[in-house]
Amino acid sequence: MIVEPANILVEGRADPRCRAIVTLPARNEEASLAATLDALNGQVDLLGTPLAAATFEVLLLLNNCTDGSAAVAQEWKRAHPELLLHCCERELPKQTAHIGTVRKLLMDTAWMRLSERREQSVILSTDSDSYAAPDWIAQNLRSISRGADAVGGELRLIAADHQSLPLPVREAYGDDRRYQLLVAEMEDLWDPQTGDPWPRHLEHFGASLGCTPEVYARCGGMPAVSELEDVAFVDRLRRVDARLRHEPGVVVYTSARLDGRTATGLAGQLRCWQLMHDCKEEHRVLSAAYLHHRFRTLRRLRDFFITGDVENVSSWSLSWRQVAAEARRRAGGVGEFLTEVDCDRLVDETFHGLREAPIRAVNAAIFKAIRHERARVSAPMLRSSNRPRRGAQSAQQAVGTASILDR
Repeated sequence: MIVEPANILVEGRADPRCRAIVTLPARNEEASLAATLDALNGQVDLLGTPLAAATFEVLLLLNNCTDGSAAVAQEWKRAHPELLLHCCERELPKQTAHIGTVRKLLMDTAWMRLSERREQSVILSTDSDSYAAPDWIAQNLRSISRGADAVGGELRLIAADHQSLPLPVREAYGDDRRYQLLVAEMEDLWDPQTGDPWPRHLEHFGASLGCTPEVYARCGGMPAVSELEDVAFVDRLRRVDARLRHEPGVVVYTSARLDGRTATGLAGQLRCWQLMHDCKEEHRVLSAAYLHHRFRTLRRLRDFFITGDVENVSSWSLSWRQVAAEARRRAGGVGEFLTEVDCDRLVDETFHGLREAPIRAVNAAIFKAIRHERARVSAPMLRSSNRPRRGAQSAQQAVGTASILDR
C-alpha cells in the first residue's frame, strides 16, 4: 500500500509498546469533544485495570472548524499529559472536506505508524460526538487476538439523548434495534459467517470500527467517498475475505442529535423516522421471507464457490448459472466471487413474494422462524423412521407461516 507523504498527519512510528491507534475526526465539535477524550483517557483492560499510557495513542484531526474545537483540544491536551494525543488541523478544499477524506487521512497515518509492528495491533475509528465504553480498546484487541481482521462495535444511544427523543422516534429506534438483532441471528442460522458466530450484531459504523494494519493495506485502505465511507470500507474488507467480527462486547455510546453532517447515518435515520410519523407513513422493512431467501441464496453461492457442485445453483436460470460459473473461474476468493455475481440482483430476480412488510410483523415472523429452526436443530432425530414428528414444522414452513404474517 502506498500513502502520499502529504497525507501523513504525524511523522514517525508509534511507540514499540503501542497496540492501538484511535482515529478521531472532528468538525465543529467543541461541545462534545472533551467528553469524548475523557472516555478514551479512562480506558481499562478486561480486568478493569487502567491501560498503560503507552498502550495506545489518539490521532485527532480537526478539519475546517469554525468554532472552538481546536482550543478545546489543546486545553484538554495540556490538562492530560498522560495520554498521547496528536492534535492535527487541516483546512481541506470544499470538494474534499468530507468524512471519507478525513477518515482516510487519519487511518492512513495510523497505518504508517503501526505498519512495521509484528505484534498484533489495531487501527480504531470513532467519532467526536461518541463515548467509548471503558473497555472499548481492550475488547477490540481481544477480538483481534482471537483471529478477527476487523471489528465492528455496537452503537448505543446516550441514555439522556435517547430519553429526549420524541416518543415516535424512540419507538421506531427500538423496533429497528430488535429487527437488526433478529436479522443478525437469522443470518447466523442460514448463512453463518466465518469467525463471526452468534451472539453478534450487524453494525460496523465509523463510530466503532477497527482493523489490523495488515488487512487495512490488503483491502486498499479507507475510500475517500463523501458519505457511507464505513460501508464502502467494509465492502473492501469483504472483497478480500477479511474476517469481520461484530463483537457485542465492543460498545460505543453516541449522540441522538438530528442535525447530522450528512443525509445518511444515524442522525439522518432519526430524522427519517420523525418524518415518517408526521406523514403517517408505515415503518416497513425487508420481510422475513425475503431475508430467508437472501441468506439461503448467499449460502448456496458460497458452497458453489468452495465445492463447484452445480446442484447448489441448479434451480436458477441458465443465464444466472453461467454468471456464477464465470465468476467462480475468475475470482480469487469468496468475497471477490460474491461481488462479481451481483448478489443483490440475483436475490431480487429469484425471489417471489412480498419484499417488504411492517416492521413489527416482520420482527414477529423472524422470531418465529428462528424459534422453529433452533428447535429443529436441537431436537434428537428419530433413527427408526424418516417420518416427521407430529406437529413439527421445518424452518421453511416456519418462514412460510411468517410470510403470511408479513402480508
